[in-house]
Formats: sequence, C-alpha cells, structure tokens
Amino acid sequence: MKVGVVKYADTLPEQEKRTAFKSASALWGGAAVNNIMVFMAAPPPFPIIAGLIAGFVTWAHVDEKYRKEDERIAARNRKTGEIAVNNGAMTANGVETSGN
Repeated sequence: MKVGVVKYADTLPEQEKRTAFKSASALWGGAAVNNIMVFMAAPPPFPIIAGLIAGFVTWAHVDEKYRKEDERIAARNRKTGEIAVNNGAMTANGVETSGN
C-alpha cells in the first residue's frame, strides 16, 4: 500500500503531493506507535491515544521540513536574482562607461 500511495502521489501537483506524503507519513507513524503499544500489552485507550499523538507529531514534523526547504529555496532564488540584477547593472555601467 505504501508503494502505491507514493507512486500515486508522484503524479499529483506539488501541493497535493505534499499533502499526500504528510498524510501517509502521519498515518503510518501513528499506526506503528499503536502497534508497538499493543505489542507491549498497553491497556486499550492508550495505544489509540499514543498513535494519534504520534500521527499529529509526524504531520507537524514533515510540515516543518517542507517549510524550511521552501525558505531555503526562496533564499537561494532571491540570491540568484540579486546576482542577475547586479550583473545586469554592471553590464549597463560598463556599456555606459565605454560609450563615454
């Protein structure tokens, strides 16, 4: 099922892909914690609660990773844009200077 979800998510637009990955990660992370708690013979409400908490924590963690990556990409794009503008200004100044 994991492979199918990942393959399907790869066909989606970027924002929907992120939501699919966050959802799948949260679901599988929560289920894993639930299963471990059940295996350890935890009383009935605790595995479910722990699984839900783990799912929310996983969702928040993956969301934070996406946010940081977006900021890093935006900063790199701004820096690249500034260099392009500076190069353009230098070229314009060079042309003006050589014309005088």
